[in-house]
Amino acid sequence: MVDDRTRWRGSRRRGSTRAGYIVAAAVDLVVLWIMNQLLGWGWPPFLTSSFQDLLPFIDVSLVASAVVNLSWAWRDPEWFHHLAQIGLNLIGLVVAVKTWQIFPFDFSGSGWETVTRMLIALAVGVIVVATVVEVVKLIIDGSGGSHPPGRRRDATGAGSASPA
Repeated sequence: MVDDRTRWRGSRRRGSTRAGYIVAAAVDLVVLWIMNQLLGWGWPPFLTSSFQDLLPFIDVSLVASAVVNLSWAWRDPEWFHHLAQIGLNLIGLVVAVKTWQIFPFDFSGSGWETVTRMLIALAVGVIVVATVVEVVKLIIDGSGGSHPPGRRRDATGAGSASPA
């Protein structure tokens, strides 16, 4: 049986999570605007004009993230959360690969090119692992095999009794 304290904590958490999703979407849109201004501002100085070729991929990623965050603010079942995160990860993977290919940075002979490429490669690896994890979570949550009947998962992943 769920007591009033548990019910209150759950509803408060959902409200703060919704606000977080809305704030994240707003941040995505602000970053989208900033990214599209960087070349005009001439900042940072190591950014080359080929950044313009990468910008459409960055724009798609930021718009997709804003849309997903707003949809999570509206409705956030676990299966949808995992599926949307997989989609965002795949878009992020494309952006990382395109960043490697276009490489819109000029570090003028310093060692920063090597460091930057290593960081991009690391990002690709992390995105691949995160996507595999999300796929596994989607399968486990979708199968229902991880929770006994009559039980639901709470925020920690532990089962709790379903209200009657």
